[in-house]
Amino acid sequence: MLGILSLMAMLQTALAESTPDSANLNDPETVEYKRWHMSPVPTRAGFLRFVGTDKASPEWTPFYILRFLEADEPLPVRLALLNLIERSGGDWQEELYLHFRSESNPEIRRGIIEMTRRLNISEKEHMIRLASSDSASIVRAEAMRAIGRCPNTDFTHEIEMGLKDSDAEVIQFAARSAGWNKMKPLTSNLADLLEHDDSNVRYQALNALKRINPEEASRIAPLHIHDQDSRVRRISRKLIGIK
Repeated sequence: MLGILSLMAMLQTALAESTPDSANLNDPETVEYKRWHMSPVPTRAGFLRFVGTDKASPEWTPFYILRFLEADEPLPVRLALLNLIERSGGDWQEELYLHFRSESNPEIRRGIIEMTRRLNISEKEHMIRLASSDSASIVRAEAMRAIGRCPNTDFTHEIEMGLKDSDAEVIQFAARSAGWNKMKPLTSNLADLLEHDDSNVRYQALNALKRINPEEASRIAPLHIHDQDSRVRRISRKLIGIK
């Protein structure tokens, strides 16, 4: 596997051979210089993004990856670069998957997993499995979300671990993905979560149980018609025919 220095050298070589020329990085009049120093702008949602469809093209992908890896920039700018790399439509998986292992910031690791959403399963399965046991809960939660987009791949072990996680957000997304992917072997795990302290966990667990095993969901629904969460009460009452 390539080391990070070898990776940068490879990217620099690829960049020199593509339309953007790394030799122009020191010339303020060139498009390469301008794109290396361009700043993202805030969206209405409050995220920073690099705007302009002309900037998102495959031949620029190695250039943006190089800037992401080499430039010393604030976290919001690095996240905006990840978005631009994804939008550019070029190949980024090998470089960023390698970087994932050495990246210390969990927000960046989470962002890399989020980028897998439009990839084929063969291109992302290994990374999702790796992220499901990440040290940071936000990365594990993103892995649980990603599994929900992979209905034809067996992630039962990862989801089972997610349902036992100590972090409520991880559990929520694990339950949701279990429901979306109809993981029937996890019926009892989901039923147990209806006693969880977090209302979002209870809601996602019952909703998933309703999709996977409606008979079991209807059997235990009477126990939850007075739940503190209105969503749980509504689903429970509907399951047993109470308006």
